[in-house]
Amino acid sequence: MQSIEDLIYRTILEMIASTRGSCMTFTCKKVARCAGLDTKPITLTVVKYVIDSLLEKGMVEYWRRAYICPLVAIYGHKFGT
Repeated sequence: MQSIEDLIYRTILEMIASTRGSCMTFTCKKVARCAGLDTKPITLTVVKYVIDSLLEKGMVEYWRRAYICPLVAIYGHKFGT
């Protein structure tokens, strides 16, 4: 059984793989839905925690901030596409 964090990482990678263009934006809620998780505030907080860890590594950037579900941008040059 995989952890929720691993599921979220895998979902974000699948979203990146299926995107077209050089930039993708998403919210915590969109990641939770794509991962098949519920969209209750506690789940969105876990998703935000995972996204914040990617933010610290410089893998994603906040495009627009919000309280629980910020809009996050991933640019293709950070993944070599």
